[in-house]
Amino acid sequence: MLILFAVAMLGAPATLPSPVSPVARRPGDLAPCPGINPDIRRPLGSNCLGIVPRQCGADRVRRFLGKPANRANRVAVEGTVEHDRIRWIRPGEAVTQDLRADRLNVMLNPRGRISKIDCF
Repeated sequence: MLILFAVAMLGAPATLPSPVSPVARRPGDLAPCPGINPDIRRPLGSNCLGIVPRQCGADRVRRFLGKPANRANRVAVEGTVEHDRIRWIRPGEAVTQDLRADRLNVMLNPRGRISKIDCF
């Protein structure tokens, strides 16, 4: 009852402010990623989460793209990045959604070859 009285006395509520506009972009920033981080400024060379490949070593193992994920290549990838925070992800395999900028994720195609390398 008190709320109705206040609305009647004060009149219609003021219009709401427009949504906040996206953060201003700097020269060299990458476009946002729709559905992931639509409003962040991403540095040149970063993925959609704003992580650059050198944070997990992805920049040092690009030469393994297209290679089989056999034991020799797995050992070579680990030796190249100099850490063991590596996930080898097969198609359709469930992975945790915890974000770790220092973790290397190696995605495999159905034939067991390395199809993508990224930090997340």
